[in-house]
Amino acid sequence: MEETESKFHKESDEFNESLSTPTISSDYNPTLIIQEHSPEPELPFIRGWLQKRSTHLIKRWQNRYFVLRNKILSYYGTESDENPRTTIDFDQVSVSLEFIKNKNPQEMTLSIVGCKRAFKLRAMNGENLEEWVENLYLHINSSRGSKSDLYLISSKEEFWRYARISNEKFSQEADIGDVLLFKSKNLSAKLQRGVTLSKYDHVAMLLRWKDGVVGMLEATGQTGVQILLWSDFIRFNWHLLYTRLVYRKLEIKRTDEMLEKLEKFLENVEGKRYSLNPTKIFKKRSPGEEENFFCSELVASAYKAIGVLSEDEKSSSYLPLHFSSKKQIPLIDSNLSQEYLIDFQL
Repeated sequence: MEETESKFHKESDEFNESLSTPTISSDYNPTLIIQEHSPEPELPFIRGWLQKRSTHLIKRWQNRYFVLRNKILSYYGTESDENPRTTIDFDQVSVSLEFIKNKNPQEMTLSIVGCKRAFKLRAMNGENLEEWVENLYLHINSSRGSKSDLYLISSKEEFWRYARISNEKFSQEADIGDVLLFKSKNLSAKLQRGVTLSKYDHVAMLLRWKDGVVGMLEATGQTGVQILLWSDFIRFNWHLLYTRLVYRKLEIKRTDEMLEKLEKFLENVEGKRYSLNPTKIFKKRSPGEEENFFCSELVASAYKAIGVLSEDEKSSSYLPLHFSSKKQIPLIDSNLSQEYLIDFQL
């Protein structure tokens, strides 16, 4: 199909589903594949409680749960929190670390190049801070940020509020069953998010084929259920219609049986109509046997088909909110990772 026929990936007034004219995505039907991930070089993994100096008018020390893994330092309000309050990726920003060893208790300051914000930390209850400092140096010195000064991310307002992933890395890591959450720019989408108390108004499930191509399974108001290639989504600049595109990885061991079930599900649902009707909550159908779908209903039904979501609840009872970190959707022997903002400037 010519490019002039596929210009817009809009949102409908009803549930603000992403709309798109079918492209070559509709005819793309190679074999799905279980992706093999090469392990990264091992760096020490450390976690535990530290105190962080607040930046508010009244300065005080706050207890925070810190995690250092794969050149990323994150902290949480509690150990059980799903999403970190702060994420500093040493491959995305350059930092300097100052250790005040002779102070009691010991302190360290993590300063970020290109940003006025500094993070002052100390151990709790007089514990030794040196293990944290040694491991931080190892992660920092192994990172891209130590090789050259990186300013692009650190110049953004409160960049540390979101864990970020580049489009390139997303395209490499996206796998079958992962989800993509959308925050649209238009007014009706904002109203919907207000009603549902959610940051997002659309959700799609990701697919990956043997040739490495990434696609999205989605239900939209204009096209119904379709598979849209990620390359088309980017090529037509549809990503610019959203203030935020967020990636969550389905953490599960993928099997051939799961792929077979998913391929059967895709055969059953592709091309079905879009519908958001309150009467859906009174109807219960087997996964893939539904007559029509809205976006989160489709993803929930797909999850049921591959065995990661119980069939006790109707698929139509799930909203985009349920696939965000705000709600912990009860998955079977699997988890959705923290949220990663796809940053197209990385």
